Amino acid sequence: MADPNRVVGVRELKSRLSAFLREVAGGRTVVIGDRAKRPIARIVPVTGSAAEAAIERLAGLGRARPGRGKPGGCEAVRARAGGRKASDIVMEERV
Repeated sequence: MADPNRVVGVRELKSRLSAFLREVAGGRTVVIGDRAKRPIARIVPVTGSAAEAAIERLAGLGRARPGRGKPGGCEAVRARAGGRKASDIVMEERV
């Protein structure tokens, strides 16, 4: 599997999927071919999205910080006394 131009058939991919995924995790790209070994797909390593890169850049500047679960400091919304729940109204409409 040292050849970077190698095209892997579907049968081989299925039988050795874990090995190919380890290669992809290591930074390699796996090219999948049809029966005639014509490339039809690629499995590539995941890279960060542009949004993640922007958040990291802003965090480095001290202008943003990544989220850490549920928001804190917000007051819980309370139902009105005697009011109906939205889920109950939706269920009535479905009948």
